[in-house]
Amino acid sequence: MKKLLLFIILCCFISSAKADNFDKLKVKLSKTPCISFELLSVIESDIFESVDTTYSEAIISMDGRYSIKAGDEEYNFDRNLYYTYSKSNNQVILEKSYSEANDNVIFLTKLDELYKSYILTPDLKYKLVKVDSIESDSPDSLIIELQKKKAELKQIQFYDINEDLNRLIFLKQNYLNKCSDSIFTPVYPDSVDVVKL
Repeated sequence: MKKLLLFIILCCFISSAKADNFDKLKVKLSKTPCISFELLSVIESDIFESVDTTYSEAIISMDGRYSIKAGDEEYNFDRNLYYTYSKSNNQVILEKSYSEANDNVIFLTKLDELYKSYILTPDLKYKLVKVDSIESDSPDSLIIELQKKKAELKQIQFYDINEDLNRLIFLKQNYLNKCSDSIFTPVYPDSVDVVKL
């Protein structure tokens, strides 16, 4: 009996001492100077009985800047202005920034700060629930699935403010030492219609 108890305690100690892949991933997401993703954004609407899938590319800098291309739209933030560009309308909307939070975009880099994590399947699937005291535009809860035996994202699920199910399916991800500043300085056609808010 004593041997069995000792074995159980030892196993628990080893298990708790070993950081799982999700812990490693959260450190990578929060500490890497520049992260790039290629992904599919899937939105499932029960109201409209539709499923929309968009190929997207995103680059996020540790200092809060980002550049996102989703279909024919682009979203950029250079820590001074938000740029929202529609290729189909040839219009860009410029909006002054009064906050650098941007948690609706860069919440992936702040998972431990914004969420409490719960294991669904060890080293594979986790549920995250937003901390009550946090005021943020990020989703209230997330289901995060990792690549098997890797500290990399496979899929994220959450419901948006319209109660539509969103799935982010990660095709590629790179963790880089530096982002080029030019990435966050968008270039548009000379004929673009500029709207300042």
